[in-house]
Amino acid sequence: MWLSWWETAGDCPTCEISLDRHGWLAAMWINTWFTMSVVMAWIIGGLVITRGEGGIWVTGGAIWLALLVPIVMYRYAKSLMLRLLFRLDPPEGTP
Repeated sequence: MWLSWWETAGDCPTCEISLDRHGWLAAMWINTWFTMSVVMAWIIGGLVITRGEGGIWVTGGAIWLALLVPIVMYRYAKSLMLRLLFRLDPPEGTP
């Protein structure tokens, strides 16, 4: 299914279903919400644990998470979205 971390094969070699059906936009939507959740959990947890004294560490960690989480999760978000799209709106001619 995957040619590289960012690219999917055009069609599935077995069933010939297009793997590019709205995948990029939908993956970014899932990625945005997941990243916001992780960053907010980091900020809230960091402020609670440090009792408001670790501002630079909490902020620095939040920035790094905001940069790294979307890159790491893109492939998984796109795979999840392709699965959901296939279940909700199967292509014509598939059993």
